[in-house]
Amino acid sequence: MKRLAFRNLLSRPLRTALTTLAILLGVAMISGTYVLTDQITNAFDGIFATAYKGTATVVTPKSAVGSLDGESAGKGVGASKKEAEQQAARVALARVGVSFDDVDME
Repeated sequence: MKRLAFRNLLSRPLRTALTTLAILLGVAMISGTYVLTDQITNAFDGIFATAYKGTATVVTPKSAVGSLDGESAGKGVGASKKEAEQQAARVALARVGVSFDDVDME
C-alpha cells in the first residue's frame, strides 16, 4: 500500500509539489492570522491600560436597551415620577472627586 502511494506521488511530481505548496501556504496563513489577532489584542489592552492609568473609577451610563442576556439594563423612558425622584436623591448624595496629580500643566 505504501509502495503504491509513493509511486503515485513520484509519478506526478508537479501535482505533488503544488499540493505541498498549497498546504504550506494554508498553514502559514492560519498561523499568521493567529499571530496578528494576538498582536491586535495586546495592542488594545496596552492602549486601554495606558488610558485608564491612575483612574480609580470609570463612570458609564446605563443603557436604556436590554442587555444581550435578556435582562433589562435599567428603566429608560417611561420611568415613574417616584422612581425619578429617588434617582435624583441618590445623585444628589453622590460626591464627585477629580484628581490631577499626574497631569503636567505646562
